[in-house]
This record gives sequence, C-alpha cells and structure tokens, in this order.
Amino acid sequence: MVSAVSIHHPSALLLKRAVEGVFLVNQSKLTCPRTSLKTPNDFEALSEEMNHRLSGDSLRRIWGYKKSYNTARLASLDFLAIYAGYKGWNDFVERTSEERKVESVLDNSGFDLCSDCLECGAVVTLSWMPDRICSLKYLGNNKYEVLSAQNSQTLSAGDTLCFRTIKVGEPLMADNVVHSGVAYAQVILGKQNGIASVRVEK
Repeated sequence: MVSAVSIHHPSALLLKRAVEGVFLVNQSKLTCPRTSLKTPNDFEALSEEMNHRLSGDSLRRIWGYKKSYNTARLASLDFLAIYAGYKGWNDFVERTSEERKVESVLDNSGFDLCSDCLECGAVVTLSWMPDRICSLKYLGNNKYEVLSAQNSQTLSAGDTLCFRTIKVGEPLMADNVVHSGVAYAQVILGKQNGIASVRVEK
C-alpha cells in the first residue's frame, strides 16, 4: 500500500498551488498580510492556519526547501487537501484528474483548462498573487462573465472577457475585455507569477 507520494508528482504540485492560493487569500484579510509562501516564517504562518496539523518544517520539506526530502506522507497530503477545500488527498486527485482527463480528449497541449471542454454556465474560479480570486461564468464561444473579483483593480462583477485556455503557472491573456462598460483590447492576469490555481464547478 502506497504511504508516500513524490513532492514532484503532478497532483502534488497542483495541490501545493491550490494551498498557496487559499493561504494568500486568507492572509489578505489580515492587517499585515504575507504575500508569498517561501520563507520559514511564511510556512510557520501556514502551519498556524492549519492548527499545527503540519509543522512549518514539514511544510518546507513538502515544498522542496529541504533538498534531502523527495516524498510526502499521504496523511500530510490529506491535511493539505482539506485545507484547500477538499475531503482529502484522494478526493483532490479524483476531482482534478477527471477534469484533466476530459480536457485531454479535446486538447492535448498541456493546458489546465480549455474552454472547449466546458458547458455553458460552468463556473471557473481562478487565483493569482498576491491575493486575487476571480469567479467567471462561461457563456460559450470562449467568452466569460465575471461573477466576483476579490482584490482586483482590473476586473469587477459584470465584466466580460474572452480566452480559450489557462495553464497554471503562466499568465492568462484574455481579449475582447469589457471592464465597467469600457472596452479594452486585452487584460493579463498573473503577469509576474502566473495563475496560481484553477477550479471548475459544473
């Protein structure tokens, strides 16, 4: 029975991005928020948010800051998945694998989301640094309507924009943007660090 998973496994990498997105959103609500998950103090803050189920040192190992460690225990991944809003590691893997499996049938270019795979009305939630979260409703023909946008000056509820694909870790470039009733040629989300996480609710 498998008891550990490589910290470089695709699902483990995706889970860490999801955790980072939740962490940065939670931090944005504080008076002195942290804007990254890199330093020992950042990981101690994440440990505190998780009620110390994982120590800061354990979290740093999972994130690859301890070079002699290459795996994470399933129990640790369970805690991280629960923190990110899932029932556990298996639930996270199943749900994200199903989404990637559907997308791979229609698009084999390695994207984490392809508009061709979505049905009209699907809700896509994105996060990017430092504390941005945006929920979009798919309208069809690569067009989306913004349902909500937290801590963003470039998007607001009611805006529309068009894009075909999203790849986690890379900027999202959308065109035919209408923001607050004004048309713009393009908007770039996650310009410096890329999109941190993508979730689809069907």
